[in-house]
Amino acid sequence: MSAAWTYDTLFAALQTWPAKASSAYQADLPKLIGLAELRVVKDLNLEIFDLVDDTIVVSAHSRNVPKPVDLLVSRTLMLNDGSDSTHQFKHLKRRSYDFCVMYAPDISAEAEPEYFCELSDSEWMVVPTPAVSGVATSRYIARPAGLSTGVQTTWLGTFVPDALFTACLMEAEHYLKADDRYADMMKKYYGELLPPARLEIRELIRSGSYTPYKPAAREVTANG
Repeated sequence: MSAAWTYDTLFAALQTWPAKASSAYQADLPKLIGLAELRVVKDLNLEIFDLVDDTIVVSAHSRNVPKPVDLLVSRTLMLNDGSDSTHQFKHLKRRSYDFCVMYAPDISAEAEPEYFCELSDSEWMVVPTPAVSGVATSRYIARPAGLSTGVQTTWLGTFVPDALFTACLMEAEHYLKADDRYADMMKKYYGELLPPARLEIRELIRSGSYTPYKPAAREVTANG
């Protein structure tokens, strides 16, 4: 593993990567770093970035359920059937949008939801249409605070710097329309760096050694 990246060192390295860096390229570097971070987070599928939000509002007579604003990838959605002391949940089964529409074609037919699907980047859809209002709990991969936000040090920059840097180069080459170098970076990222990173993470989890990991899931409450 190479030395860790900070925001300043990664920005400087990417800034000098092309032979001639245009002002537009330099101005868009934070966005390119952000795209690379999202790619690595999704590809590694790390549970350390998971959040548990038990404040999701399910409104009566509406199939649309708002997602948490920092959601990157949803894992589960459960209705809170019990009180805070009993913690009884009803697990909604994930299905496709087409399945949900065919399962409950009549929006006016209301009952306790059984299924959910992705509706948009900000909403899920549940079916059947809820008859009463309630609260749901979701476990999801959260969008981590990244170097692209100006944070100097992050988990990705510290523990998977090779993968992060190569992902950044992929985005940079795509931005610069250098298709051949983009293909080279993609081959290096997916063929050389990502598989061993996944294996190392799995071995750490199996051994029970979560250092340097954070807790597997953090809970979001009404007060944050």
